[in-house]
Amino acid sequence: MNVTFATDQSTVETTVFEPTTDSGPLPPVPRGDALGYVPVETGIDDEAVRSVGLAVDVDAQAVPDNRSRDSVVVYRYTNGGWSALPTRYDSSAGRYLATADGLSSLAVASLEPGQVRVVNTTSPPDWARQGYQTNVTATVENPGDRPAQRTLTVTVDGRPVANETVRLDPGERDEVTIGFPAGGGTVAVEGTEAGQMNVSEGNQWDNDPPSGLSAGDGPGFDLGLVALLFVALVLVGVAQRLRRLRR
Repeated sequence: MNVTFATDQSTVETTVFEPTTDSGPLPPVPRGDALGYVPVETGIDDEAVRSVGLAVDVDAQAVPDNRSRDSVVVYRYTNGGWSALPTRYDSSAGRYLATADGLSSLAVASLEPGQVRVVNTTSPPDWARQGYQTNVTATVENPGDRPAQRTLTVTVDGRPVANETVRLDPGERDEVTIGFPAGGGTVAVEGTEAGQMNVSEGNQWDNDPPSGLSAGDGPGFDLGLVALLFVALVLVGVAQRLRRLRR
């Protein structure tokens, strides 16, 4: 630990204790697997400190399996909580280096890499008209300790039909709606099946609608419905003119 003070200090009283696996009276680190805590007691305010250079030795066997050296981060306890410090591994020294802007207790943790995982999907429309856009909604989450980004692919019977890039913060959960051209088959998002969708041409839809639907139902404009709305608007206009004439 190398402390650079912002002002001249005639006397400095600070105690750095032995590393421990327990956080003691402090809360545990908010993310990651704690590898150790270093309690520090000092009466020095942050304003009196210009910077604190830290060099930390970490036993490689303490890092959880399948995690790289980049997973290790140094935390500093300040303002009632743990704050992650920019941390890098110095291969020449075999140590992790970090810099803080004050002197206080420290912790070292290994962070789980972030990932965007599809945990659920909603069923697409049972029927859609050929050539129209439809959509599917996927629930995604990032169970890791770092931000993550992933491009989700929607498939119909295994054929890619649309992509959507999603970015999640650590622990974040969100719903993503992805539009795609209607096509008959099994709809899935990154392999997570959403359901079966059928498509129909306009005339076929009107003459032989799906069970539970009447002619003209379903996505897209229906010409019969448009004509009916037009007639209704004309009748409204005629009624208004008759009222004016009666006056």
